[in-house]
Amino acid sequence: MGSTLFIIDGGGNIRLARRRPANWEKLEIRDEFHFIPENREWDADEIELVSKAIGLYAISPDAARLSGERWLKRRAREFCETGRLNLTADPC
Repeated sequence: MGSTLFIIDGGGNIRLARRRPANWEKLEIRDEFHFIPENREWDADEIELVSKAIGLYAISPDAARLSGERWLKRRAREFCETGRLNLTADPC
């Protein structure tokens, strides 16, 4: 995974970006945007935000937590690139 981050806006839309905008602190303080780096471990709030943004939370609230962070990061990246949520099982 590269040095990208997920940006979730106040409406729950998610997208990938290479860097934060210049005014990111102001946006984050007002709770309009959440900036979640892809290359670090996510906390429970970030996992919930991402799973809601890609539509996984609506299907199963516990799916993201139970499936593992790597799996969720792949699904989120795929969702940002294609606009679709693909729920296939990874090989063991």
